[in-house]
Amino acid sequence: MDDPFLGKREIKYRQDAINESVLKGIAHNTGGGYFRAQDAKSFGNIMKQIDKLEKDEIEVIQFTNYRELYKYFLVPAFILLLLIIVLENTYLRKLP
Repeated sequence: MDDPFLGKREIKYRQDAINESVLKGIAHNTGGGYFRAQDAKSFGNIMKQIDKLEKDEIEVIQFTNYRELYKYFLVPAFILLLLIIVLENTYLRKLP
């Protein structure tokens, strides 16, 4: 829940009553499985069981989003170039 006064997110845990017999019945009727994780360890075990059930190979296409940074150096470099040109023709001018 977002707190408008503090400007940060607040997470509250609550205990919900679930009807496990109905969920198990749905899983049985659809040919699926019912898993319930009570803690992180049991969640890890459940994920391993589900991973063993997976039969298809998954091909992953990875995209890389590049962030171009040259524009942050382009403007200062252009200003320095103009400054060198102005100074060489005025204050740092060499006489023959």
